Amino acid sequence: MKFLDGGRIVASGAVDPSRTLELIYHSILCGIPPNHLPIAMRILRFLNLYHRGLRTADDQAKFLGLDQATFRGSIQNLHSVVHVPPVNECNTTSVRIYHHSFSDFLEDPNRSGKFYLDRGAVEYHFALQCLHWIENGAGSPSNKAIFGFTVSSGWGACCNLPDDFIPGLISRLERFDFCRLTYAHVQEALYFQKLIIYDGFAEFLRWLFSLGSIRNKSLISVISKQQASASEEMQVEHWTESPRDYIASFIPSAGAPQIPFTLRFRLGSATHVYVSLEVHERSLWPGNRMCKCCRTI
Repeated sequence: MKFLDGGRIVASGAVDPSRTLELIYHSILCGIPPNHLPIAMRILRFLNLYHRGLRTADDQAKFLGLDQATFRGSIQNLHSVVHVPPVNECNTTSVRIYHHSFSDFLEDPNRSGKFYLDRGAVEYHFALQCLHWIENGAGSPSNKAIFGFTVSSGWGACCNLPDDFIPGLISRLERFDFCRLTYAHVQEALYFQKLIIYDGFAEFLRWLFSLGSIRNKSLISVISKQQASASEEMQVEHWTESPRDYIASFIPSAGAPQIPFTLRFRLGSATHVYVSLEVHERSLWPGNRMCKCCRTI
């Protein structure tokens, strides 16, 4: 005899392994004390998508704005599904989810119920946290690992947001101090992006512009060289396989411009910065001429 259980056909008397696993995961999560649950879920949101970006538990806690006691205390009931290093290894080892089945469970609302982690919400909260770090950590870059992580990953998270979360992000960007992007160590982080051909910031500019002036609240506009202020200009390079397509995203009438080509933007609302973006053909990137053992790609 067979019956349906959550869409699965299960023989009477048989044990469905996936259902058993779900019950185990539910039991583990229900064991988190109510006062720890909000922070525990916040940590799981981060671990589920971005745990590889930071290599130590110390950095993970700092990125989330938590002290180690709160960070560890909130996930102390999750040791069976989350690797939590000993205190003396927090500066060398990261916290991570053991198995992808737990991540799959968290991302399926039909299975995880109230513990469901909506990917759009995860990207949204991550993007906001990155903007917080870039804005508030710009004056004193005490932790280059965290700062480099926020600069290299945060812009991409913005581009991945579902439509429902875009208004909230735009509202935050209206208050964002884009002048912080001209700080020397931010430029260094963006330069590092260029070296590994990670072009999150350039793609963020294209994404923001593509929303149109009504949706993006005129946060970005293409300007001429004469309109830019050299003293407030941020220099960025973008190495792409389709430079003319990238340029056409901003200037459809550009035709076949000579590469490299410089685009200039006014970026920001509450405070603004002028961005000079030099677009290059990726195949001509100097790193392509390096020997394989020296490449950072």
